[in-house]
Formats: sequence, C-alpha cells, structure tokens
Amino acid sequence: MDINSKAPWIHDIPFRIYANFPGTFRPRQAKAVAQKIVRKAFALQKKAGTRDLPDAASRLVLSAADPWFSEEYLDYLLAEGVTTQDIESWWDQPDMYRWMDVAFDDWRLSHYFELWLRELWDTEEAWSVVYREQPCFAYGPPVEHRRLKGEHRPLPWELNDRYDAWLQRLIVKDGAVSQDCRELLFWESVKWKTRNALFRAKLKNDEA
Repeated sequence: MDINSKAPWIHDIPFRIYANFPGTFRPRQAKAVAQKIVRKAFALQKKAGTRDLPDAASRLVLSAADPWFSEEYLDYLLAEGVTTQDIESWWDQPDMYRWMDVAFDDWRLSHYFELWLRELWDTEEAWSVVYREQPCFAYGPPVEHRRLKGEHRPLPWELNDRYDAWLQRLIVKDGAVSQDCRELLFWESVKWKTRNALFRAKLKNDEA
C-alpha cells in the first residue's frame, strides 16, 4: 500500500507534514516523505505482530488478556497517569492508525533534529532543543532511552491524545494560536528542560 491508496490516514500524512513544517516541503517532496512514513508504519506493524488486533483492543489492555498486553504493561500505564479513557482513545482505533502516528512521530523528531543540527553544529545541543520543544512517546513498559531519563523519559503513546488536547487548550485562544501563550509555553519548557517533564508536571497537578 502506498500514498495513492484510498485509506484516509495515508492522505492525512502530507497535511501533517505541512502543519509541522510550514513552507518547507513542496507537494512532491511531501509525497515522497509520506511514502517513507507509510513503509515504516507497515514495517513496524509487521515487526510488532499487531495486525490482527481488533479495532476495540482496549478491553485486551485493561484485562491483560492478550500476549501483547501483560499485567506489567497495564501497571506501567496506570503508574504513568494513563486513564481508562486514554487507553480507549488510543487502542479503540484501527491498528494502522497507531503505527502511522508512531512512524510519523519518528520522522518528525528526526527532521526537527536535522534542522537544529544545521544551526547548532552539535548533536547533543540539537537533541536538547528538540526534546525541549517536542514531546517524545514510546511503548512501555519503561524503555531505556539514551538521552531521556527520569521525568524526561518517553511518555506512553496512550497519552498522545491527551497531550494534543492539553496543547490546544494552552496555545489556542479565540480560534487562533496565541503568540503570548506560545511564549509562555516556551519558557515553561525551558524551566523543565523537556516537554515530557513539563507535561508530567501538568498531569500530576491535574492540569492536563
């Protein structure tokens, strides 16, 4: 399956590219990137062996009733502040929707890193800026991450929708992005050093 498929989530990818990097990609370039993301998503799905999961897989997660979902996995999610609603929002959708999100996010972070590396000429500084301004997600239980430890560690993918909703409430005022709110978010991110640590603080304070 490629970008010419009729699947709606495939045609959504170029628009997500434009939204994240406005004015950077021409249509042909965006389509080429989208093709790579699609192939990556299918490869991830095949490797994980989740193709046959039901569209309403949340019941398997919540009951730890499938080899893919152990009690350890559910305990990890609950400890991270993930709610039943978060689990249902993430897992009650077609499996490929999830892998498209994962593949797109992997490309998005890598591209942000490339852009900052051109300016800073230092790998660690570039990644520091990326993680300060962007969230990083991963499937649990807790995974070892080279750069993100402690409160900075990757967020569970099950928190993806709640993060997006929190961000929209924070920076969108009267139907438009508020530059004052974006500046406030920037300085809060500087304070917490990573977007992950900032969002975890908001979760603990019931602000997200």
